[in-house]
Amino acid sequence: NIRTLIDNNRINLENNVKDGSEKDRTFLNEWTETQSKTVCDKLEETNKMLVSLQDTVLSTLEKGKTEFDKYSVSFEEKISTILSSHEQDINSIFIFLYWKTHSHFFKLIRSS
Repeated sequence: NIRTLIDNNRINLENNVKDGSEKDRTFLNEWTETQSKTVCDKLEETNKMLVSLQDTVLSTLEKGKTEFDKYSVSFEEKISTILSSHEQDINSIFIFLYWKTHSHFFKLIRSS
């Protein structure tokens, strides 16, 4: 934890200047406050950047999902249209293949 590190550093410095002058203590307090404020400011700035990045990523994912859904539906509609418009042809092909396969099978049986 950054806050703990700052506090520990302040305590260590206070111990080092215990016998020092009031000027040293004042300097130490100012330095600690400055470091604490700087770290807090940087953490806040980092937090804002991460939130912004998160919003951007979520927005991009949502746009991607919308596009995927749009094209997915469009693709399914096209396939459905193609299949329904050629349904008779497809059925004829299956019937032809069925009879061709069976007639070949029957020829094999007769020849054996």
